[in-house]
Amino acid sequence: MTPKRDCPHCTPEHILPKEEFKDVHVNDPCPDCGNVGENWVCFKPGCRTVKCSRYVKSHMLDHQADNPDHGHPIAFSFADFSYWCYACDSYVEHPLLDHASYFFEQKFGECGDDDKAVFAKMQESKFDDKPAGEGEEEKKDMADEEQKDDGKAGGNDADAREVTDKMAGLKLKKEEGGDFTYEDLVEGLKAGKFKRVLVLTGAGISVSAGIPDFRSPKTGIYANLAEYKLPTPETLF
Repeated sequence: MTPKRDCPHCTPEHILPKEEFKDVHVNDPCPDCGNVGENWVCFKPGCRTVKCSRYVKSHMLDHQADNPDHGHPIAFSFADFSYWCYACDSYVEHPLLDHASYFFEQKFGECGDDDKAVFAKMQESKFDDKPAGEGEEEKKDMADEEQKDDGKAGGNDADAREVTDKMAGLKLKKEEGGDFTYEDLVEGLKAGKFKRVLVLTGAGISVSAGIPDFRSPKTGIYANLAEYKLPTPETLF
């Protein structure tokens, strides 16, 4: 999902500066259910309410309902450091939303100077648009590379379809018998029943949290290797 960059609610009226969150911590519990971790904090000046996400018990959603006409539209996730506008029903990006670095140190410890520089450059690249026409050659090169990749992948379409068909018919069984359903998965995760979980994702999953993907023009890792002072994209890891 691409974050909305022209959200009309990203204004000082709805966004408290990060300096005002010194007594708010990423491990603060939801006051309604006690959940820690998968919580959001409301950015409305004078509010700073911490509530759990829709993946827990939706208490932040209830908080929004308690404030009619989207009076508290912007919130920040302690889980993935994304920003959400409830009025636009979308992830958002805006220069006023610079709180991630403050909460990052709370969650992961103090950053070194190199880490801070890279983090700042990643944030800056989201809003530092180049003049019209500049970078067009970059886009063309990237498009050429993608076309080559698509050509290589074309020969494997039949194999991919075969694997997809097999997976579509795959059914897991529960130990006590019967099919393992989506509801079983959700309940098992909530109860902490599953201890070894592997999730396969793409690079774009973290874009909303300010971590760029690889191929996006202007903001992707490939387009900003020189600015990040990285010899290769893999150096980031």
